[in-house]
Amino acid sequence: MVRHTRHILQQAARAADEVRAIRDGRQGVIGIGAVYATIYTLIPRVLRRLAQTHPGITVRVEEMTVAQQVHALTAEEIDVGVLRGSVTDPELEIRVIQEEPFVVALPADNPLVNEQVLDPETLLPQPFIVVTQRPGSDYAARIADVFLQTGRTPQIVQEVKDMHTLIGLVAAGIGVAIVPASVTALQPPHVAFRPLRAVSARMVTSIAWRRGDASPLLPVLVAALSEEARLDEPRQSPA
Repeated sequence: MVRHTRHILQQAARAADEVRAIRDGRQGVIGIGAVYATIYTLIPRVLRRLAQTHPGITVRVEEMTVAQQVHALTAEEIDVGVLRGSVTDPELEIRVIQEEPFVVALPADNPLVNEQVLDPETLLPQPFIVVTQRPGSDYAARIADVFLQTGRTPQIVQEVKDMHTLIGLVAAGIGVAIVPASVTALQPPHVAFRPLRAVSARMVTSIAWRRGDASPLLPVLVAALSEEARLDEPRQSPA
């Protein structure tokens, strides 16, 4: 009887510890949606950080477009989104955590790979591949900013839905593209990257979460994402 009572008390103590850990943001499950490139760059560093500082937290990660993330956040299917470009939504809190330059993605056999730095004017005769403009995303506007000083627009030969497809078409030699510098970390085969000269346009990475979300895990994840993005900024500087 005494042994049984002791066992019950130990179980109750463990349960109380778990409740305190959840309440204090030291234990639990949190869902995050993220755009393509950050799955290979920012997100792994954040997961490593949390594994060291908060081993009781499980982070479920899903690759999503910006539009999918906004929907998933408002539907409470994820807790935090990692977004590209400027996004506005009255139901969401949004914080910019990083700004990075653009680079040119070229087929590896394109003659322009012999140049160390490229001018926007030089790219105008090239066939261009772009990601289709979507509601809530300003990616197309940022690409237009790259060519603003030329007073002309590039020759678009294909529009695609995602960065996966864009990079695949560049690798196939279909055309060139302007992409965020973080995409270079993926090192896709048959694709070369070159920095742009005298271009001030930047791609913004933001994090978003529901207004009024009182989850104790939320500040932990937001802080980890913000700090890792800050540490990454020197690596994102143009060559």
